[in-house]
Amino acid sequence: MAVAVSVVAIVMGTITVVTLISVWLGTSYSLKKRGYHSNQAKERYNQLQSDLRRLSADLEEIREHIADLIIIHHNRSVKTRCNQ
Repeated sequence: MAVAVSVVAIVMGTITVVTLISVWLGTSYSLKKRGYHSNQAKERYNQLQSDLRRLSADLEEIREHIADLIIIHHNRSVKTRCNQ
């Protein structure tokens, strides 16, 4: 019984390894054929991160301007109420 289990384990392990290697080779070939280069992907990723940081800073600046406008509007409406 133990021998049969060992044989089944070896066969299943071999099938798994062959399948994984085949998928890896197929994926690598397909990516190379389509022009994928890991360095370009890293550069694009870094560029996107930089763009997102810049957008985040711009949004924060816009939020600050909106907050300033709200304060100005509030102060004007308080002055208008006091003058009436």
